Amino acid sequence: MRPAESSAIASPAPSPEEELAALRAQFKLRLTAERARVGVLTGMLSGTVLDFALVFGDISMFAHRLRGAALVFEFLEIGNAAKELELATALTVPEDQLPAHRATVLGLLQDLFVKLTEATAEGGA
Repeated sequence: MRPAESSAIASPAPSPEEELAALRAQFKLRLTAERARVGVLTGMLSGTVLDFALVFGDISMFAHRLRGAALVFEFLEIGNAAKELELATALTVPEDQLPAHRATVLGLLQDLFVKLTEATAEGGA
């Protein structure tokens, strides 16, 4: 038997459950970067906004991507918070209501930040 063949026999392929658990663990590590991104998006929205459509578009795309991945890896609270954020940033809001809508979106970003913090804490989700 050649060395390559013997090592293939010695270590069986991981089961689908083991592969999913490994991917879930990698996703949990990724949530730290996602948390930092929420901080950046919050900063963008908290500052002087020249184009709300652009900022809300960035937030919506981020939330959509995070929502899908969170639901695949069973981080349901994060997925639900990202859904709320995505839906809020997809709304068309009259100009005179933008300050109140900005406050709503900032609150949703803060909620998502808290959920990401809890999930990345030792023993979280």
